[in-house]
Order: sequence, then structure tokens, then C-alpha cells
Amino acid sequence: MRCKVHPKLNRGMHMPRSWYVRQRMMPGMLIIKDVRDQVRKRHVRVARVVGDDGADVLLPLYGAEVIAVNADWMVITGIERHEDAARVVTEYAQSWWVLVSNAGPSD
Repeated sequence: MRCKVHPKLNRGMHMPRSWYVRQRMMPGMLIIKDVRDQVRKRHVRVARVVGDDGADVLLPLYGAEVIAVNADWMVITGIERHEDAARVVTEYAQSWWVLVSNAGPSD
């Protein structure tokens, strides 16, 4: 499904509205599917936003859940995984506001 996505958190932290409204909405194709998670050693639902070139536009959300939906938008929550230079993985909570039509704020 074509969409525009607006991450609502920054490394798991709620940010002031002034930060949130300055962030650009990320366009792409929303894909949600169950995959085998090598970290958790089980299947989990993963949400991805993929650009036209096939690359992830945002970090994937592991354990993704759609918590609100209407005809124009949805909210998806999950866990982002950040990897640093030493290959240490840190997980943060994340929520996406997903615009699935022409309604809502413009980017």
C-alpha cells in the first residue's frame, strides 16, 4: 500500500510537538508481514516502508501492531533496532502515523 509515514518518537522518547511537526513525512510502500526473527528466535510481525528503489526508508518495526485505523490513516507501534559501530543492537519503542490517502497534513 502506498503511503506517507511520520515517526512519532525519537529513540523511544516522546518529543515536543515543535520537533514532531518539523519532521518530513517519508513516502513509500508499507509492507507488514510475519518473518523469522533471529534475535527473538521466533516469528514476529514486521512493518517496513520501502522506497521505489527497494531500500527501507525507515528502520523496520518489529512486533508491529496496528493500534488505530480509519479510512485515511493508521497508527502502527513496534520496536526499532539501532546498531552502532561496535555492532551493539539497541531496541527502542516507536510509533508511526501512516497516511494512506490524500487527507491530513502535507509534507
